[in-house]
Amino acid sequence: MSKKPNAVTKALKDIGSVVKAVGSGTPRPKLPKPPATRLASREAIKEVMDWINDAIVWVKEQARLIGEALTDQETLPYREDEIREAEEAIIGYVREAPKGKAMEELTMALASAMVEHYPSSSVAMNHIANLLSTLGILTEAKEETPEPQRVMLPLSGPDGKWKAVSFTTNFPGSKGLIARLKEKEEKVREARRESFEARLAEIRKGIEEANFLDVLEKGGEAELFVPDKRNGERVYAGGDIRILVDEKKRVYPVDAVGRCAGVVKRAAEMGLYVPASVIHLERLTITSRMEETVFRTMIAIHGLLHRGWLFAKQAAEKEADRQVHREENAHLRAAMREKATLTPYRFVVGGEDGLAVLHLSEWTTGQGDAMKTYHGVTFLAERRQGEVAVVDCLLHHVGLFAECREFKLAGEKYTDLPYPLVAMLRKLFAILSRATQRKTAEAEGASEPLTEKEFTAANGNDQESSEPASASADDANA
Repeated sequence: MSKKPNAVTKALKDIGSVVKAVGSGTPRPKLPKPPATRLASREAIKEVMDWINDAIVWVKEQARLIGEALTDQETLPYREDEIREAEEAIIGYVREAPKGKAMEELTMALASAMVEHYPSSSVAMNHIANLLSTLGILTEAKEETPEPQRVMLPLSGPDGKWKAVSFTTNFPGSKGLIARLKEKEEKVREARRESFEARLAEIRKGIEEANFLDVLEKGGEAELFVPDKRNGERVYAGGDIRILVDEKKRVYPVDAVGRCAGVVKRAAEMGLYVPASVIHLERLTITSRMEETVFRTMIAIHGLLHRGWLFAKQAAEKEADRQVHREENAHLRAAMREKATLTPYRFVVGGEDGLAVLHLSEWTTGQGDAMKTYHGVTFLAERRQGEVAVVDCLLHHVGLFAECREFKLAGEKYTDLPYPLVAMLRKLFAILSRATQRKTAEAEGASEPLTEKEFTAANGNDQESSEPASASADDANA
């Protein structure tokens, strides 16, 4: 272990290291002598039982002391080796217990005490995963293990790096352990979310309305979101970066939250910047000589800025396309309304010939990975002598109605029409019929009035008006 500053050494002496806590305070209960015969006497068994009770008290106390050490964030960096040694000492002691019931009880007492006393932090969960997997309490879950019986914890690999592992347990007396670990892990995630949101608010403070692409041209400060990038087994970290663009179009990383925070902080301390003119390049070419640390940091920062710029550019292009679609769809809706000759009720329930604008708030097709939800489905349907077809729809729903553009006999309750038209019309039939029934009941003095949405769905905005209106359903899934 590296030599610590005098002030730190004094502080550790004052507090008392975890290793000393393990070796002092409550003395370690001495193991009883093994029985001389295969069939032990009652006195020998009673001696083991008494030892187990004392040993359980001792391991619980050690778990409490280590939990306190893991909670103290200020001194934790200076106590990691001592905490590890303390846990190894406890593992060795537990393994000295008599095999069978005694060892099982002592092992589970330690596991329960760790869950109780270790703080809800990523570091503590890593210690729990390492120790309980070493003792054989936690084992790696199989694919068929039900979700309630598994928990994801950070386990240290041979290189010291953490790896998320799905654990389960079949250890005697471990009932409820996975549920307690899941609850503790959820607290860790919640604390991590709260911390992230607080840091993100700091990053965005004063620049909430700033647009990165505009700032890149005009100068100023902005927030830049950088998505993670996966290349085979390697993952390039992303995050949210606060950048400053000066009058010379130099882009300085100022601060960051997320997995890229470390390299951004290092670049900010070095005062590194990337010219705005090269951010669009996928690779940065550096001709001048510089230290390797500076070189690697510069390459990393350029990679982050390039990925963020690419994401922002693609998002802006998509938004521009969506705006064009919104404008074109607005014209399409107006044109469909002009062509309509019937209210939705007269078309769907009344079965009259003519055209009607029909609307569903959302519609879901497919199952599993193929499931897709369409929002604001509006289309113009026409009936000619019993044959029905979709004659117009919004641009982004053309594919949805690809099989419904030819006129076909509807059949009883539309059963002969292609999907999804058959399901949509049957859904609208139920909605409009129910709305009309309620309207009739209201007119006859029913206590429950018709909602405005149901009235509009059944009759249009104005029952006496010659302009038809669309039917609307909040829940229009098949």
